[in-house]
Amino acid sequence: MNKDILYSIKNVLSYIELRLTQKIQLDELVEIAHISKFHLHRLLSQVVEQPLMNYIRARKLSASIELLLEPRYNILDICNLFAFEHEQSYIRAFKKQFGLTPSQFRRERPELVLTEKTDLSYLIETYDGIIFQPRVKFMPDIPLVGIRHAVHKEVNNHDYKGIWVCNDFIANHRRLVNHTVQKHVLFVLSHYSWVDDNITYYIPSVQVSQSTNIPKEMELNVIPAGACSGFTKRITLRTYLP
Repeated sequence: MNKDILYSIKNVLSYIELRLTQKIQLDELVEIAHISKFHLHRLLSQVVEQPLMNYIRARKLSASIELLLEPRYNILDICNLFAFEHEQSYIRAFKKQFGLTPSQFRRERPELVLTEKTDLSYLIETYDGIIFQPRVKFMPDIPLVGIRHAVHKEVNNHDYKGIWVCNDFIANHRRLVNHTVQKHVLFVLSHYSWVDDNITYYIPSVQVSQSTNIPKEMELNVIPAGACSGFTKRITLRTYLP
């Protein structure tokens, strides 16, 4: 099923690229993706990291830059080529996107941040969704309070117990932690048992600003300061499957 969704994502984005010089409607993208309009917009907006129709407009405007560098094309020609309804519509959209008009760009040739075609190589498939490749950044000490669970490998493989204990922590225990920071962000620590290779410890946790008044049956762990990888987005595909 995941591959079907990824295939739809790739098809829609390829379709957009091939039709930047045409008017693109959300309804025609729905026909390609074979999912509802609501779910298509929500899914693709997560993938391109902005509202889908904004992304399409940004791609059109970015592609138009190359023609603005060619004196033989006037502004109206470029407007028509990229299927903007009116010349003023193109000029307003260009200024909103880049902070200057097309004519100013032609005169000044400043550096611009363009919206490139979305690269899907950074998506990782999981059994129930897509995870974006982690980004590395420096973080200070992160004190975490959570509950330790010993999960047997066979149980985890069959029943996804590791995911279950995380969901249980969110639903029933997170609110009991005092002094939480970003209470809607879940940290999950895990490590293998030193004495049993079949056991993995999962510790779903939340970040705290103070390490006092830790609830009973919970424990404090501190991630030391340093460079770390963070998965910034996750799409659960079950939402989009028919």
